[in-house]
Amino acid sequence: MFILSVSMGYKKIKRFLCVAALTFTALSANAQALQQLNGHLLPRETTANWASPLDSAQPLHITIGLPLKNQEALNGLLKATYDPNDSHYRHFLTPEQFGQMFGASEVDYQTLLDFAQRHHLQVTSTFKNHLNLSVTGTAAQIGEAFHLHLNNYLRKDGTVFYAPDQEPSMDINIPIQHISGLDNYGQTAHKNKNGSRPLGSASSFPNNAGESKGKSLVGNGPNCFGTKSYTAGDLRTALLPCNSLDGTGQTVALVEFDNYYDADISGYAAQSGQSVPAITRVPVDEGIAQAPGCNNLECSIDIEMVMALAPKASILVYEGPYNGSCWTNITPLDVLTQIANDDLASVISSSWSWYGYADTNVTNIFNQFALQGQTYFQSSGDDGAYYSGDPDSVPWQPIYETQLMTVVGGTQLTTSGAPGTYVSETTWNSSPGPAATQTPAVNAVSGGGFCDNSSPLAIPTYQVPFVNGTNSASPLYRNIPDVAMIGYNLSAVWDNGTYGCCYGTSAAAPLWAALLALSNEEAVSLGKPTLGYINPTLYNMASKPATYAADFNDIQDGSNNNYWGTNTNIYKAVAGYDLCTGLGSPKCSMINDILQIPPTATPTYTNTITNTPTLTCTNTITNTPTITPTPTNTPTITDTPTITNTPLFTYTSTFTASPTNTFTPTITLTPTNTSIYTNTSTPTPPWNGKLVIYPNPVSVGNTSITLPITKASNVTIKIFTLGLRKMQEESYSNVLPGVSFQLQLVDKQGVELANGLYYVVVDVASQRYVSKLLIIR
Repeated sequence: MFILSVSMGYKKIKRFLCVAALTFTALSANAQALQQLNGHLLPRETTANWASPLDSAQPLHITIGLPLKNQEALNGLLKATYDPNDSHYRHFLTPEQFGQMFGASEVDYQTLLDFAQRHHLQVTSTFKNHLNLSVTGTAAQIGEAFHLHLNNYLRKDGTVFYAPDQEPSMDINIPIQHISGLDNYGQTAHKNKNGSRPLGSASSFPNNAGESKGKSLVGNGPNCFGTKSYTAGDLRTALLPCNSLDGTGQTVALVEFDNYYDADISGYAAQSGQSVPAITRVPVDEGIAQAPGCNNLECSIDIEMVMALAPKASILVYEGPYNGSCWTNITPLDVLTQIANDDLASVISSSWSWYGYADTNVTNIFNQFALQGQTYFQSSGDDGAYYSGDPDSVPWQPIYETQLMTVVGGTQLTTSGAPGTYVSETTWNSSPGPAATQTPAVNAVSGGGFCDNSSPLAIPTYQVPFVNGTNSASPLYRNIPDVAMIGYNLSAVWDNGTYGCCYGTSAAAPLWAALLALSNEEAVSLGKPTLGYINPTLYNMASKPATYAADFNDIQDGSNNNYWGTNTNIYKAVAGYDLCTGLGSPKCSMINDILQIPPTATPTYTNTITNTPTLTCTNTITNTPTITPTPTNTPTITDTPTITNTPLFTYTSTFTASPTNTFTPTITLTPTNTSIYTNTSTPTPPWNGKLVIYPNPVSVGNTSITLPITKASNVTIKIFTLGLRKMQEESYSNVLPGVSFQLQLVDKQGVELANGLYYVVVDVASQRYVSKLLIIR
């Protein structure tokens, strides 16, 4: 992984925020009240001294972010999209649909455009999701627009950065989430680029950097670490012996902050005996791709690793602007936003990270990736355990900001020949040795750990069953990595003709992206949707001993990812999940098997109403949820839910009930386009009718419901949110068979229902019919 400094970054400290709070407050009720924002000031009192005002004419690029709307509906739709028992399973949104449902309204987005025009800021990018607006202006114009001054400050090492002197405020009457780009403080603590050394330049590295730890590594590439490195042909022989898929028809997007040399890609293809695939540069913000800089290796290796396993996949290289130095002060927000709004790639890979307080504008984009079916792979880092004593005590951004990505660690691979078959893997660890006696190696050990900060990222429900007493995984916080892949002794071409070998999780992430592109190729050929956010699926596969053995290489040799080599107990590769290699690396059979295994995203709700009228929904992940209501009498329930989304697939609701009773209901939804609500209470007979709603999803106007009834019946139709808040109820008498209802999509006050996912519940005599309805306008 490559560590990037960013313009919205702040001081690198020992503990990071895993979740950033969203705060916006109107200061007054004037005709145009100032809205005060928070979270933009740096801890300058311990890091820097004031130097001078920033040149008022200096041009700056910033991005203004708006908050997501309909958060309850968004969480419900995420759950439904990855629930195999739901009719919306892997029905992905377009960027336009995402923007309509969860972005700002046209009126609010125009209000933000008007704000930019009013303050003489030039709009450089608008986005389909209506969440961000990118603008440029001089330091003076930015200061006037946001009621602050921008100054230069000196770090203790004498370097200069600019930052605001106070929190920004805006004369605008819509909520603003965050402003990215008001400073360029971010500066990495790491030295040099991603671990690599060209042939003949071993002196650039510590003598023991890249040692193979006695493993028999055999490839056909350059000999850099005491053995020959792995070429594309070697990787396909060792990792893909069971199929001939090549990525045809698939597109992989790469997150980059540098450029690459075309000749390097052609050289790698020639060394691999393959043709160059369709590769397209996509410049972001500046409109042109700059000349390759000192980090061109990062771009080259990402492209080359995708080519190695998916040689026919198209590759989109999204290049954010950089300042020509090895450490680039930019914001990644616009790159991620453009990938999401272009929606051209089903798989995304990033080998870059950055540090600073969490930018909630970035976090929002990962919701869009997941709902659009875009899989995001992130390298776990190259500085060992995220543990006190190693170089990085906690993960970097964006790892600690969201669960909606797949984090990839690195391994060292051993094969039996050249090219040879797979033999084994161990945790990638080229430790430089104790800090007191060894020169630190650059990017030497695979990253792993968990987000246990003062404001932590909670453990996702799919990881809970994998926490045990031997793997050091946290029962409370997000554990990383999720999976692993070879990240050591890989042939590469970079720097306009350097043919050598490299190492790092920067290679592991794009290799996983290439493998998933093969799975998506197979899915399309079978008429199935692509996979999207795959963590729930991966963990479900690993939860079953047979599929785990068939589809994962479980690295359990006791190797560790301790950087300095002084605390070998942190962390170890053990049987099953661990904080070195996650679930392990993929076997070839996973490419097809992952299309057959559903994710662990279907919760069972255990609801209990006792003398205290509080209904607590406790989620236990299973593949087939079943609810059996057993009331002692017929209760009347007044729905007043309080929703807590923690984490992705969990919520808690509170109800008021009368009369007092014990009531344990459960809902079962079939994995077809219709869903059934089953009640096995006595004496009421089971509800087993089918409800058909057309169209579904519905984009405008009304939607039609036809009931399968055989005689005149009384009918009641109700619409609930996923939090069981009743929005509408209509009753009809003596409804004849074959009658279609035009369901009006309004609440009790006649106001149109917001975009999102709802339950439609129809009662006919003793039967109840339930389906889900998705509204997209």
